[in-house]
Amino acid sequence: MFKRSDDKHDFYLFDEDWGLIEIIPAENKVERESVIEEITEHHKDTVFAPSGWSTSPFVICEPSKPIRDRKMTVSELEQYFAGLGTVATSESFSGRAIIQKHCFSLKVDKKYALYGSQKDGIIDFLGFEPDQVTESEVDAWAEALGKVGTAHNLIVVDWNWHKIIVLADREAMKTYLRQRIQHLDELNQAIRNRHD
Repeated sequence: MFKRSDDKHDFYLFDEDWGLIEIIPAENKVERESVIEEITEHHKDTVFAPSGWSTSPFVICEPSKPIRDRKMTVSELEQYFAGLGTVATSESFSGRAIIQKHCFSLKVDKKYALYGSQKDGIIDFLGFEPDQVTESEVDAWAEALGKVGTAHNLIVVDWNWHKIIVLADREAMKTYLRQRIQHLDELNQAIRNRHD
């Protein structure tokens, strides 16, 4: 079945998935909407085949207003969440997982889904992996993320789904998380059907 974590690490992510859902200052919203339009145009005729994509990759530029400017610390974020954990990454599905010492992950209950990196005590990247969120955790995640969004005026940019959500908007976050859960359930069902 499709999943993003493993049993040996608090939070595990493939290198290529790093930053596909980023949390950044809301001042970047118009810029990011424009980048989503550029990506859509760039890939409008893209075909995916076993040999790869039919168009070159689209390189997403750094946001004009980086999250580092918010001067957030991991200890500040901890107050909104139930636990702090480590982050491990690998370059492939079968590669060895490596703990990233400058990174952290946070959870509201059982699974870690918010992750990031810090330098000199200041958060310089914040990402989210909604596929780790279970239905029973949707309200808690929306509330915790909403508090962070309210305190720091942040947005979530999901590059795969071409979606932007204001982090403080708890109802929009609940809807988004439930859509992601349903999508993951459908993927897992398709995998099970293929193996039956």
